Amino acid sequence: MLPELSQSISDRIISFKVQACANAYVGLISGTDETDPLYEITIGNYMNTQSFIRIGKSSTATKFGLKYGPVLNCFAYTEFCITWDDNTINVRRGLDVTGSLFLSWTSGTDLWPILNVGICTTYYGSTGNWIFYAQGNKRYGLCVCRFRFAL
Repeated sequence: MLPELSQSISDRIISFKVQACANAYVGLISGTDETDPLYEITIGNYMNTQSFIRIGKSSTATKFGLKYGPVLNCFAYTEFCITWDDNTINVRRGLDVTGSLFLSWTSGTDLWPILNVGICTTYYGSTGNWIFYAQGNKRYGLCVCRFRFAL
């Protein structure tokens, strides 16, 4: 876990930019380990042709809010803001809640409590650079994630 995200997780908002050609994953994790139950936001999957939200990391899991088309850029950062409440996960373009809605999923039951966030850009040879923002859009972290799921 990125310690600087603790307040953002408590506030149920995560703002970041990612530079990747494909396969950017954000896990909203219910525990302290990547094996704990999670909601996965998948951005630019399948060679940057699909984005969606799913429960867990299984490739056979149902894809919610499925969007087709490229969204990531190999040479520039793309901004996102993820928010959640008791039942809904929203992904917006831009760094705050005023951005256009990109992905959304509402569960029929309460979501698991989100305690950690994991990021990954490792599948199928992908790599990525991530920049996360604290409240007030203050830049506080750069993570180059390769070959593993980072907590």
